[in-house]
Amino acid sequence: MLRLTTRLLGAETLDEQQVHAGTTEKQILDAVDAAEERARVRQAGLKDGSAEQMVVQFWDEINTCPHQPLFKQILVDRINPRTGQAIHSSLRFVAACNPWRLASQGSVLSVGFESPVC
Repeated sequence: MLRLTTRLLGAETLDEQQVHAGTTEKQILDAVDAAEERARVRQAGLKDGSAEQMVVQFWDEINTCPHQPLFKQILVDRINPRTGQAIHSSLRFVAACNPWRLASQGSVLSVGFESPVC
């Protein structure tokens, strides 16, 4: 559904980023930097302000890693923590935060993992 919406908006592509308990801050920041660079290049090539300049980045399962404050800065404040600058206006974000499930007796939950208690 999201890929179709991206195409209908005329955006370049949907940049899908999978998040898990092992995702590092560097991986997140590198992905944001790469998407910003694509947005700058597209804007330079298309000066008419069309939706085709837009780059959409999708972050899936952002609640499975311990970097929530970083995602808040990027997605809500629209600040690139690496540069301290506002994120490029042609870069749009979509994120999925899946609900937590209550742990059943005999299992242990940590961020992104469930395992039986031995």
